[in-house]
Amino acid sequence: MTDIYELVQPNQILSKIFKNCPERLINQMTIESYKSKKILFHQGDLSNYVYIIVSGTIKRSMLNDSGREVTVKIDTIGGMIGSYEVCSGEYYRLSAQSMTDVEVIKIPQQTFLEWRETDTNFSKHLLIYLCGTIDYLLKQTAKFSLSSIKSQVVVALLELHNANIKITSHQVCNLVNSSTRSVYRVINELVADGLIEVKNKQIYLLNVKKLKSIVNWLNT
Repeated sequence: MTDIYELVQPNQILSKIFKNCPERLINQMTIESYKSKKILFHQGDLSNYVYIIVSGTIKRSMLNDSGREVTVKIDTIGGMIGSYEVCSGEYYRLSAQSMTDVEVIKIPQQTFLEWRETDTNFSKHLLIYLCGTIDYLLKQTAKFSLSSIKSQVVVALLELHNANIKITSHQVCNLVNSSTRSVYRVINELVADGLIEVKNKQIYLLNVKKLKSIVNWLNT
């Protein structure tokens, strides 16, 4: 119990989430640490646990009809990975994999459900998180439907940059609804314009302000 309380207390987001969590439920949770690229669960697995992120970044992805991996959402501190499926009693709809070294609080299904029912403070935070996820996915759908390939690539670059993780062409491709060839063409254009740099297979953003202005201009 003490370990989890000490772990979440310094972080404002986590301390609010766990503020009124009953001690008996805290005792049923565990602290887990995973290296980068660790798969927490696969799409279609039984939803036995929820993972609340303490540090690091986790991506959720799925395979499309052609077998290509598509990154659906990237979560950081406070993300409740698997919460929707546990609440709805469904299999995991997406796979979850760490993009960096991560530390999470692993919560068994029944513990999570009891916490939701007995702690109104937590229920509020869970509702806000799930609504925020829905809003994000709606915006992603609009992005794929209405935005140009260049806009999608720039948005993907900025999103990965904001998540403070190493950016690769593969990660960008997973966030964009287009062919790999089209994505690489846009990346080469951005390199030629001096906005990004590709070095040792890693992408570096050289002018974040200009990249943001490109997205704003393309979407007007």
